[in-house]
Amino acid sequence: NPNMSDEEIEYVFNVAETLGCTHTTLELPADEAQLRRIGAFAMKHKIYAAYHTHLQGSMTAFDRAFELSPGNMANVDLGHYVAAGNVGGTPLEFLEKHHARIASVHLKDRQSKANGGGNLPWGQGDTPLREILQTMKRRRWTFPATVELEYRIPDGSDAVTETKKCVQFCAEALA
Repeated sequence: NPNMSDEEIEYVFNVAETLGCTHTTLELPADEAQLRRIGAFAMKHKIYAAYHTHLQGSMTAFDRAFELSPGNMANVDLGHYVAAGNVGGTPLEFLEKHHARIASVHLKDRQSKANGGGNLPWGQGDTPLREILQTMKRRRWTFPATVELEYRIPDGSDAVTETKKCVQFCAEALA
């Protein structure tokens, strides 16, 4: 939380350092002073502050954070990006433009804003998951991609089974 005291933020970064983390994640604040402040902690600890967006994601959403500190990175949710309406570009264009400032990405399959924005089982939505994964592999980007299970779990299934399906989707996309 960007409104934490300095002592609390220091504690978060100390825990991250102890655990061997490359970055911490928090929602992208609008306040430039907070972006500078958190970026300074990131630089001090050599652990990135990776900002996450939901429907406010766009090609330019992270620009100010990037400008204010080299410790500020993106933890972009590419499913939310699609649901937001691809403001200013596609997820692939975002990755190409900002790959050097991405600490991690969240993967989920969502419909575009025009198609209702819903979360769907992987391969049924508008997020170009296969192309994203293939691009990451081809370009040898090393930031992690996190499977986010946000679609409604079908009757007779469970979260573990559905997560396995998402991981299988990734394996097939990267084969």
